[in-house]
Amino acid sequence: MNEISLKHQIKALIESGKSMGLSMLASTCHKSELEVIKVLPKGMGYIFDSTCFDRVWQILTQIDTLTFFIESSGNIFEIKTKVGPGRDGFGYFNLFGQDRLNGHLCRESVSFIAFLKIPFMQLESRQVAFLNADGKVMYSFYLPRKDKKIDENADALFNAFILQEGHQ
Repeated sequence: MNEISLKHQIKALIESGKSMGLSMLASTCHKSELEVIKVLPKGMGYIFDSTCFDRVWQILTQIDTLTFFIESSGNIFEIKTKVGPGRDGFGYFNLFGQDRLNGHLCRESVSFIAFLKIPFMQLESRQVAFLNADGKVMYSFYLPRKDKKIDENADALFNAFILQEGHQ
């Protein structure tokens, strides 16, 4: 499938109103998530390289509650959490603190970071996805909603980053 037909297929799937997130779109089209992001309709997907990791993480720390999202072998884990600043040590980006996400991220495994505006279940959605070199999402964060709308403050931070990095 060439890029133009993939682009049309993705657009049709999104416009169909079916509840398909990024991984379902990729699976349906037999493509990597990165390949799908590259052909999303204008304004739905923005790709940044890993050099933006610290700036992206700083934005995430400013949002009250995010949904940390991991999908593996068809299993989906969603954790509502706060994200702390973290720090480098022992080869990892380490997250710690009470009442927030804890863990150890291998920042070298991040090749791309995508900011996505793909509707899900007919609602607006904002996703920050961390992808590896194979174009696979390793983990994501979804911005919070209030009354079925994206939180205004979180959305403003999300959009400001896109503009600051030179995407329109």
